[in-house]
Amino acid sequence: MNTNSIVIYYYPLRLINFIKKSSTLFHDLSFLARVLVPAPFGLTEGSAEEKNIKKWVLTSERVYSSADKFANFCKRTGWATIIGTRTGGDGLGSTPVLLMLPDSGLLIRFSAEVGENPDGSMNAAVGTLPDVVCKSKDAFDRCLELIGGE
Repeated sequence: MNTNSIVIYYYPLRLINFIKKSSTLFHDLSFLARVLVPAPFGLTEGSAEEKNIKKWVLTSERVYSSADKFANFCKRTGWATIIGTRTGGDGLGSTPVLLMLPDSGLLIRFSAEVGENPDGSMNAAVGTLPDVVCKSKDAFDRCLELIGGE
């Protein structure tokens, strides 16, 4: 599984409890920033109805790089509510640089620059702080609580 994956789930509200009871898919947040979108049947991406639906992104400390960039975008723009633990960061800098050492031929990959969070902290060091902080293993349940409270 690619660590930098983003998964978007569109689910009818009445299936949320079924998913919770029958699957551990949402409980393993190790490698993905997961987007949970409770939605009516027949919703199409880009439709007017989609713009009015609240979105939720579940994160953990193992979410980094481009997945962190996505979580940071969601937080800064308000596109989705971020739930879970602080991400692993390193998503706001540039694409990593590859450098081959001339004598050994070793290829080194490193971040050439780092991005800054809105509070001035270094994203590569501290990641993106979620809107709703909770243990990553509890993020899905907390998300369901918030959805149910609306």
